[in-house]
Amino acid sequence: MNTVLEPSTLETSELDHLAVQLEYSNTGSLTFCIYRIMNDIQEVQNALEQRWKTKIPRFILNSQQLNPLRPVLDLPLEPKQTVFMIYQGNLQEELSQAAGYANVQREILNTIPHNVVLWFGEEAFARFARQAPDFWAWHGGYYEFLSQTQPFTAPILEKLRELEAAKSDS
Repeated sequence: MNTVLEPSTLETSELDHLAVQLEYSNTGSLTFCIYRIMNDIQEVQNALEQRWKTKIPRFILNSQQLNPLRPVLDLPLEPKQTVFMIYQGNLQEELSQAAGYANVQREILNTIPHNVVLWFGEEAFARFARQAPDFWAWHGGYYEFLSQTQPFTAPILEKLRELEAAKSDS
């Protein structure tokens, strides 16, 4: 079951701050966003696309593409774009590789005229920031778009915890 967020469930001041940062950066910018469920990203993307009357390219970072700057480097220099990069890899080796690519290539950010918005789940974000501190230092903004709706796995995990607790009590 997909949960569809109403626009009012997004923190509008957070969305407005993100939009202003991206709109008024003279050069490209690096922004980190945290999401809870994929619909959080979709709601932000829809709101920005409606505001700007343009599509936002979206790229997935996973085992097939772990370099967070590679897709952006392939874009034409003009017109300036905002690009969403969404991390969907695992929390171990793939995240370490993505952080390694980012940290080593951080100075390339000076040559990119586009706004790069990196989206991470909460745990992946914390690990990425620790593993790529030099890249993290280049960010121009950090935003959280955490819907009040829990991911559909939360009830399942809670039930598993209850079953484990009952099992250990017996």
